[in-house]
Order: sequence, then structure tokens, then C-alpha cells
Amino acid sequence: KRSCPGEAFARFEVFLYLVCVLQKFQVCLPEGAIPDFEGVLGISLAPKPFEICIKKRY
Repeated sequence: KRSCPGEAFARFEVFLYLVCVLQKFQVCLPEGAIPDFEGVLGISLAPKPFEICIKKRY
């Protein structure tokens, strides 16, 4: 199977970027919000729209 030689590098870079963001910010639900684990069925199962709060850790 042929694949792009940079694909593994790109996946690793995206992973590192996400880790850096999660280290610097806290991601949580708004106060009093109850998580809804139901999905929207289409071609695939997707989560319903939801709100999050992002707060700087330091």
C-alpha cells in the first residue's frame, strides 16, 4: 500500500500541538451543564452541538 511519507510526521505534529494546548488550558463544561451523550445519526454518529469553557491554567 502506498502512502504519503509525511503522514506519520503530520500526525505526530498534530498530537504535539494538541498536547501543548491541553497543558496550557483547562477544558470543562459550563457550570450547571449536564453532558448529553446522545448522538446525531447520519452517515456516521456525530455528537450533538455543545458548549465548553476554556480557561488558562497559568
